[in-house]
Amino acid sequence: MRTTAACRAQTQPAAHRVVLIVYCLAVQQGYGRSLKWVLNHAHAGCCCSLLGTIALNVWLYISIPKTFFPEQDAGG
Repeated sequence: MRTTAACRAQTQPAAHRVVLIVYCLAVQQGYGRSLKWVLNHAHAGCCCSLLGTIALNVWLYISIPKTFFPEQDAGG
């Protein structure tokens, strides 16, 4: 049984299919290169992930409107 993507690919022009295949191969090769780098440099990959997480948290803290939080909680 064919999937919808396979059926759609048959109805598209040949040039479009070629571009799609080349694009998919380029994405796979880029992913493969980045995966090899991360696996070969595990310490650097962990440091980059940690720094990225910290930077994202700082950006979110700055960008979230502070008016959402009450000025003072009466506790009641």
